[in-house]
Amino acid sequence: MADVNTFRDFPTRSVIFTERERVLEARRALVQELQQSVNVLQLENDSREEHLRHERLRYAQRKSLQDEKLSTKEAQIRTQHERLQQFVSEEERLQGALQRCEESIQAATGELERRKELEIKVHEIKDRLTQMKLRLEESEGNLIKLESRMERQAIITEKRHGMVVDQVPTISLPRLGDNERGLSVEDMAGDSILLVDETL
Repeated sequence: MADVNTFRDFPTRSVIFTERERVLEARRALVQELQQSVNVLQLENDSREEHLRHERLRYAQRKSLQDEKLSTKEAQIRTQHERLQQFVSEEERLQGALQRCEESIQAATGELERRKELEIKVHEIKDRLTQMKLRLEESEGNLIKLESRMERQAIITEKRHGMVVDQVPTISLPRLGDNERGLSVEDMAGDSILLVDETL
């Protein structure tokens, strides 16, 4: 019976495992895509930082000759710093999104496991209900057979009773009130026995 149930549940479990693998594969692809985006932004951020370092070096080397351009360079540095902060904020946002994706994957995995356990319990309950139904149907069948047999037995008994009633003649036994000869009870009982024996 267990082999039959296992064979019957195999397609359902295969579908569940396939769906689970598909979801996990999609989430892996999403995480990989987010990781690639983070890597690209990190490379761009590093490039920006390197560029910023070069700009500051040029500024230091040409400071004595280009004092009049100091305000312009400072404005450029502020702009680049703002962009750098934007990249840092974006990186933090992406890291948070990646962490949330990982948490979602873990939650989805736990949910899949919970549903798998629940489906196993549901199958077990269905099997138990099926067995109870079969036993109930068997009991009902036995009860119907017993009732039919009792009805047939009652009919047969009724027929036999009718036959016996038809075959047994009417017997008039002496009663104590009819004791005209003044016989004792023992004598009357003896007469009754004789009458019954003679009738039979």
